[in-house]
Amino acid sequence: MKLETKIYDKLKKALPPVFDKVVLYANVTESSFDIHYYLFEEQSLIPKQCYTLAEEGDLDANLLDQIFAELAGFIRQEDRFQKQKINMVTVVITKAELVLDYQEFERLENMAKIKKEWKTKYLK
Repeated sequence: MKLETKIYDKLKKALPPVFDKVVLYANVTESSFDIHYYLFEEQSLIPKQCYTLAEEGDLDANLLDQIFAELAGFIRQEDRFQKQKINMVTVVITKAELVLDYQEFERLENMAKIKKEWKTKYLK
């Protein structure tokens, strides 16, 4: 099964029933991960981060943490996973498509700059 399908099948348990677009950010190394998603509600140009939705009572933060840990495991099992690098996976989910972007970065790269560029590219 493709990585994006495995991610979607697991993630849909923590998605609201109606949305326009979801953009998942996953930054995974051999020993750590930073995973979250942004939700674009229908007719909205401003995304909401999943933990903001949890604070508002729309999602369970513990469920998110559990699902994100499982997603990190999926990414680490991939043939393309690079143990010595930062593996960044983006999945864009809309009603019409499921798109995955997989990149690797050196551990010494400026992650603040990379995240800023990521937000500019995907959260528009």
